Amino acid sequence: MDRKIGIIAGIVLLACLGSVFVYSSIIAPPQREVKPITFHIDPATVTGASSIEEAKQMILSLWDLPQVDYDVRVTATKDAQYGTTTFKLSFYKDGNNLLSALVDADTGRITSISDHRYYGTVNNIRSNVDLVNIANSALERMKVNADALPSPKVVAPVEGTAASNLYSVIWNQYYNGVPVRNGFVRVIVDSEYLKPIGFANGLRNVGDIDVKPTVSEAQAVALAGEYLKAELPASRGYSGFKAGNAVLYVARPNCDPNSGQLYVPAPGYCLTWWVNCVGKSGHMVDVVVDAHSGLVVSIEEYL
Repeated sequence: MDRKIGIIAGIVLLACLGSVFVYSSIIAPPQREVKPITFHIDPATVTGASSIEEAKQMILSLWDLPQVDYDVRVTATKDAQYGTTTFKLSFYKDGNNLLSALVDADTGRITSISDHRYYGTVNNIRSNVDLVNIANSALERMKVNADALPSPKVVAPVEGTAASNLYSVIWNQYYNGVPVRNGFVRVIVDSEYLKPIGFANGLRNVGDIDVKPTVSEAQAVALAGEYLKAELPASRGYSGFKAGNAVLYVARPNCDPNSGQLYVPAPGYCLTWWVNCVGKSGHMVDVVVDAHSGLVVSIEEYL
């Protein structure tokens, strides 16, 4: 899974004049206040494709949950990077939280379910085929077309942890052969009860993108290296970094290249090179370069 922890340093415009790249920084100064990427809002103020009651009924109809009276507690958050508003519905019965779900208020899509009723201790899984079949049944119930996805990956549980009997079945999203950053569907299966207890739909609506880069990998690596040598990135602690390999992703810029503001709704997805850079102390960052324009759109920090 992605190593991203989402601390974004800023952006720099790189303009191409002929074959020469000219660097122009619009990174925010260190003292600038950065707004949180997600924040809570009043659920009653949310308007969209799905109301709270509609979200509740959709969850009850699609997930294997008894049709009884629940104490449903609702919160709402806004994600400034993706420009989305999400309801979180927690279903309580007799003071116990049985299930939590996230619903995109703008589209009405269920993006996550955590079923807290099943946590077994015995492993009854006989093969990965069993796991995939259970996970496929969950996708069908949640109206996700598995035929449009590549073959899934099965992740075994980690022994000695609280999730030692939970398997993950993951479908990673691709767009015309290029992986979509943070695009995936995941089903978590309890190995004793042989039931899905978790679901996450992170499939991205990419749109129409040219997946043939006009900026080569070598150019992207060079751009990232030069960027980290610039005065302002160096003043933010990004000195002494060496640019290494680059990986091509379809991704959504997490900043506004016109204003330089961080954590604002981005205009859409684009083709990007993620250039891994390592500092002298071993600290790693990815410098993200637009594979068509040559713009450095963000720095992704890692622990």
